[in-house]
Amino acid sequence: MFVKISINYSIFTSQTNMNCNFSDSESNESPQSLKPQIQDLALENLHELSQESIVFPEKQSLDPCSFDLFSDDIERSPEPRSEVFTEALEAFNRGKYGEASRLYAKYIQEMMQSGQQNNLDIALAYNNLGSSLEKIGFYERALSFYKEALKMYQSLENENSFAVAVCYGNIGSLWFHYGDFEQSLSNHKKSLDLRISLFGPEHESLISSYNNIGKVLFDLGEFCSAINHMRKALSLSLKFLARDPDQIASCYSNIAFVYSRQANYKKALEGYEKALEIRSKFYGLNHPKVAISYQHIGMVFFNQKNYSHALDWIRDSLEIFLKFFPKYHPTLGTCYTNIGLIYQELGNYELAYTYFCEALSVCIKLQGEEHFDTAKLFNNIGLSLYNLHDYSKSMEYFQKALEIYSELCQEDHIDMANFYTNIASIYEKGDNLDKALEYYDECRRIRVKYLTQDHPEIGTSFYSLGTIYQKQRNFAEAQTCFEKALEICQKNFGDYDPKRAKILVQAAQVFLEQKKYSQAIENLKKAKTVKIMLFGEKSSVVKKLQEEILHIQMSFKDFNEL
Repeated sequence: MFVKISINYSIFTSQTNMNCNFSDSESNESPQSLKPQIQDLALENLHELSQESIVFPEKQSLDPCSFDLFSDDIERSPEPRSEVFTEALEAFNRGKYGEASRLYAKYIQEMMQSGQQNNLDIALAYNNLGSSLEKIGFYERALSFYKEALKMYQSLENENSFAVAVCYGNIGSLWFHYGDFEQSLSNHKKSLDLRISLFGPEHESLISSYNNIGKVLFDLGEFCSAINHMRKALSLSLKFLARDPDQIASCYSNIAFVYSRQANYKKALEGYEKALEIRSKFYGLNHPKVAISYQHIGMVFFNQKNYSHALDWIRDSLEIFLKFFPKYHPTLGTCYTNIGLIYQELGNYELAYTYFCEALSVCIKLQGEEHFDTAKLFNNIGLSLYNLHDYSKSMEYFQKALEIYSELCQEDHIDMANFYTNIASIYEKGDNLDKALEYYDECRRIRVKYLTQDHPEIGTSFYSLGTIYQKQRNFAEAQTCFEKALEICQKNFGDYDPKRAKILVQAAQVFLEQKKYSQAIENLKKAKTVKIMLFGEKSSVVKKLQEEILHIQMSFKDFNEL
C-alpha cells in the first residue's frame, strides 16, 4: 500500500496547506520550544535584519491550493515619514518582502538611535516588519515583532484600539503556521471581540476575523462551525465589499474548500464556480487569480476521480501562471506536482515522473534539498519509479525522503509513516519479509502515536502487517491483524465498502492455508454480499467469488452445506 502526497495538499505553500498543504511550519521547533526565546528576539535581530549581507528568499506566492487568508492594515497617520519608511512600504507593495524587511529594521534602528523609542510610527514599523517576514516564511522572527507591536500599541493607545485587534489577528495567524491551533484561535477570538466592541456586529473589519477563525476551526475538525464563520464573512463581504469582488470570491472559495474536504463535491463545485465567475468578470480570463479558481475546480474533479477533466483545468491554470511567474516560482511547482499526481492516477508514470522532477527543481531552487517539501517530492518521484519497475531507484528516493524528515524532526512526524510503508512495500516486493515487517510495524507505531485508534490509516497498517505475517506462515498473527483491520474498516466505512471485501477475501486465504474451510467460506460469502451490493449479482467479480466458494465446497466432500 503506497502512500503519495495528495493533490489536495499544496506542497509549496507558505500560508496554508489545500488538503491546501495547510501550511507546514518552516521551523523545526514547536511553538512551546519557541516561547522562551521570542520575548527578546525582536531587539536581538534588528541589527542583523538591517544588514545588506543577509539574503532573504522572495518566496511569497499565490497558493492555488489553499484557503484565502484575509488581513487588515493598521491605519497610518497623515504625517510625513522618513525616506526609509516610505521605501520599505513601496518595497512591500511591490512584493519585495525581503527588501521591505531590511528597510523596516533599518528604520526602527534609526528611530531608536535618535531617542524615539516609543511612538506609533515605530509600533507600525514593528507590525509591518512582522508582516514582511511572515510573507517570506521567517515565522519565528515575525511573531517576535508582532508581539513587540502589540506591546507598544497597548502602551501608546489603549487595550481596545483597532491596532491592538489587528496585532492579535496577526499573532493568531503566526500560531497557525506553527500548528498551535488553540493559541491561534484564542488570538483570533480576541481580535474579533475587540472589533465587535469597537464597531458593532455589522462591520467590514469583522470579515477577516470570521474568515480566519473559520480556517482554524476547520483544522480543529469543527467543520460546521468553520462554515458558519465563513458564511458570516461572506455575508459581510456581500454587504460591504461590492468594490472588492475578489474578496467576495475568496469567501466563496473558502466555503467551497470545506465542502470539498467533506467530500460534498457538488457544493464545492458550486462555490468554486461562483468564485470563478466573479474573478473572470473582475480580472478577465488571463489573470493568476482566475488560474487559482481553475486549480480549485480541477481538484474537485480529481477527488471525484474524473482525471481527464481535472487535467484540463489544471493545465489551463498552468498556462496562465507561466505568463506571469518566473521559471522558479512556488506556484508553478504546485501546478507541476498536481499534474504529476493526475498522470500517476491515469497510469502514465513516465509523464508523472517528468512533472514531479520539474516540481523538484523548483523546490530545491527555492527551499534547498533539506526541506519537508523536497522530501515529499522525493516520495512522489519514488512512487513513479516504483510503478515504472525501477525498484532500486525508487528505494533511493523513499529513503531520501525519510532521511530528510529524520534530520529535520526532533521526534516522529506523521508523514514519516508514509515513507516507512513505501519502503516496506519495496522490501515486500523483493521478498525481504523481515525488513518489510520491520518497516510496516514502524509505520503502524507512528500512526498509533498520532492518530485516533480507529483511524483508517491504522487499519491499513494492520492489513499490510497481516499480509506479511501470512507470507511468513505466521497465521495466528495474520488473523489477528486482519481482524483489527476489518473492525476499523467497518467502523469507518460500514458494511458495504470494497476495502471490507478485500480484507475478508485475504482473511479467507489465511483460513484456507490452515485448512479451516468453514471459516474461509464464511468470509468469502460475506465478501460476496458486499460485492453484490456494490456491483450487482451478475457482475464478474461476484461470479468469481461464487466459483471460489463452490470450488472449496466441491474439493472437500466431507463438507456440510454451508
